[in-house]
Parts: sequence; structure tokens; C-alpha cells
Amino acid sequence: MCDVTGYTREEFLSMDPMVLLSEDSKPYLMERASRVAAGEKVPDTVGYKIHTKGGRELWVLASTKITYENGKPTRATVVLSDISERKRVEEALRISEERYALATRSAHVGVWDWDIQTNEFHLDPNVKAILGYGDAEIPNDLEVWSNYVHPDDKQAVMEAFQAHIDGYTPEFAYEHRMLHKEGSIRWIMARGTAIRNEHGTPIRVVGTDTDITQRKQAEEALQAAYNELEQRVAERTVELAKTNEQLKKGIEERKLAEIALKKREKELKNKTLNLREVNTALNVLLKQRETDKAELEERVLLNINELILPYLEKLKTKVLGDKQKAYVEIISSNLNDIVSPLMRSLSTKLIKLSPTEIQVINLIKQGKTTKEIAKTMNLATSTIDFHRNNIRKKLGIKNKKINLAAYLSSLS
Repeated sequence: MCDVTGYTREEFLSMDPMVLLSEDSKPYLMERASRVAAGEKVPDTVGYKIHTKGGRELWVLASTKITYENGKPTRATVVLSDISERKRVEEALRISEERYALATRSAHVGVWDWDIQTNEFHLDPNVKAILGYGDAEIPNDLEVWSNYVHPDDKQAVMEAFQAHIDGYTPEFAYEHRMLHKEGSIRWIMARGTAIRNEHGTPIRVVGTDTDITQRKQAEEALQAAYNELEQRVAERTVELAKTNEQLKKGIEERKLAEIALKKREKELKNKTLNLREVNTALNVLLKQRETDKAELEERVLLNINELILPYLEKLKTKVLGDKQKAYVEIISSNLNDIVSPLMRSLSTKLIKLSPTEIQVINLIKQGKTTKEIAKTMNLATSTIDFHRNNIRKKLGIKNKKINLAAYLSSLS
């Protein structure tokens, strides 16, 4: 006792042992003492906190032996063990478990564990919560849990799971639908890894279920946006074709007008002055049409570079099926076929710019700083600096003391 508390033997024999108790332990132990005094039986072992002579707080485990005479307690022998380290470990474990529970619950992830040899199946309560159920509402039974898989996906999920058990795949990984308690559908990313013995026989499978419903909804929204974009491209293509027809018609009209003008010069010499004025006006109109055509072609090309190609590039970085990849490649090829006739008439400097560089140019022209552009485009500032240097190089102003934003505005 002296070693644990720091008090000397003489100090101990002259003091009230209750002085050792921490404030939050006193009420419980006082009640315990009252019950003993009343002759009640109490547990022999109890844990509580005490203060050492130096003021340090310790957790101790007290084993008490009480001697009774005529039914009344007359003597108590107490053995104290310092369990502070054990309590510290228990508290650290409790905090760790709380953090794990918070992390998995926040990330909509749950763990499952199947002992193949005993057929014992454990479901993390977080897995059940993904489907809207409490821990007690779904038993820890693999067959019962499989019934919550969407009927249209169940066979494929079981086949993928069995393929991993049989050793055909390095891990079990499958996206599928499951039935929520409220009747809705949840998309789940199921992953698992089999633990095998020295003979390669699977003895246990541990895995996770992750709720990816929001990601699936985002993908559907992206697909809808892609379809709408495809429709807009088709409409713009039709408009461009109509514009080209109108331009051809204008050129033909000009040729006819010039022929008629030459004939009338011979017949109506006295109206030469008026005819010259008409011809001048007609030339101005035709030149304006050519200018309008060039501006329209440039606007269409730049819109495609800014509004379509960046999203196609993002689609290419996503995890797509073979069919979706084929669609993306077809769209890219068709867009190149559409814009290639226009690119001959545009400035060589603008053609050499990539879709990402055009996005950076637009943000620079809006007065955004490198840090703001990086945040907007979800890129590193070093990447934005790299694009800025490339833009200067392609525009022919690298290593020149020219303000890039002012120069881009002048090009507009």
C-alpha cells in the first residue's frame, strides 16, 4: 500500500483510508460501506480511483474479504492492485472503436465476416444500417442476407462470389443493387478476400459493403447530361449545314449579279455611275457575309473546344464499360470530322491550344488568379503554371514582358 500510494506506514496508520478516494468514487464506495454495515452481501472485487500522496490519480482493483461475527461485519481485509495501465489501454481501445464506428458510418461502409468451416456469418451493424435496418432486425445469416440482394442481380453476385471462393479471381468485387427497408434501391460495392490454409483451401472470407448510391445517381445524371449534349451537337450540326447552304446560295447569287452587271454595262452606258454604286454596295455585303461566316465558324469551334471536349476528356478518365468507351470514341471522332473543315480558316494560334488550355484562358480573362483557377478546375497550382507557360509559348509571347490577361483580351 505504501508503494502504491506514496504514504509511509506511520502516515497510513494515522489517517482515514477514505482520504485516498477520488471525488467521483466516494459516493459509490460510501454506499457500498453502508450496505456492508447493514449486513448485505456485496461483490468481493470492485474497481475505483484513488489519489496518491503526490496528487496522481490511479485506477485500482480492490479485493475485499469481510469477517462477520454474529451476522455483523467486524473486520475487512483489502488488497489493492494498480490497474491504471489496463484502464488506459481499455480507454484507448474504446476511443479507437468509436473512431472506427464513426469513420465507417460516415463513409457508409460496413464489414462482414464469414467463417466457411463453421458457417458463422457476422454482419457489421453499419451494413444493416445501409439498408435502413437495426442490428437486431436482420440475423447474422449469409443466406438471409443474400435475400436482400435485388432479384435481378442475385445470380450474378453469387457467381462472382463463388468464382473468388474457387480461386478464379484474386478478390471478390462486384457492384449490385440491394433492397432498402423503405422499398427503395441502394447500390452497393461489395468487396471480399478469402483467407486460405496452407493447401489453398478457403477457410474464411472477410469483406466490406459500401453504399455507392450517390455515385451511381451522379453517373446517371452525367449520362443524361451527355445525352443532352449529344442532342445539342446534332442540332448545331444541322444549323451549320443550313448556314453553309445559305452561303453557297449567296455566292451563286453574286456570280449571277456580276454577269447581269456586265451585260447591262454594254446596254446602259448612261447608267454606269449608278451601276458602280450598286456593285460597290453588293461587294461590301458579300465581304460582310464572308466575315460573318468566319466568325460563326470560329464561334462554333471554340464552343466545341470549351463546352464539349473538356467533358469528353473527363468521361475518358472515368471507369466506363466497353460500350460506353466506344460511344465516347465515336463522339470524339465525329466532332473532329465536324470541326476539321472549320479549322482551316481559323487562327493557327487558337488551333494549337488544348481544351484544358482554353479553359485556363477563359478563367485568366475573367481575372482569376492561379490559385483560384486551380481551385475551380480541381488541379494543382503547379499544373496551372505549366498550362500558362504552354499558352505563352503557343501564342509566341514566352519570355516577353507582356501581361497575359491583357494580351488574351486583345485577341478577343
